[in-house]
Amino acid sequence: MSPKKKAIPRFETVEQEQAYWDETDATEHMGAEIKLEADLKRPVTVRLEPALIEGLKAVAGRRHIPYQTMLRQWLWERLEREKASVRPK
Repeated sequence: MSPKKKAIPRFETVEQEQAYWDETDATEHMGAEIKLEADLKRPVTVRLEPALIEGLKAVAGRRHIPYQTMLRQWLWERLEREKASVRPK
């Protein structure tokens, strides 16, 4: 009888998932069914000037990441800064 594999938990954020895998032995999950949430990310339409898009692509290219990924990282970073600077009334 083979040992039961641990189920992979659902994560609310990428950071939670990263922390989990940093601290977890992945072999505990080998063979476990991976559940994907279709709505973890939703498409958003934002109109940007061509020069801004080209600038984003250039910076992302130097970092060797897709520009959409970099933009999403920047948005998360800015959101965290804004949340930290807003004081409750």
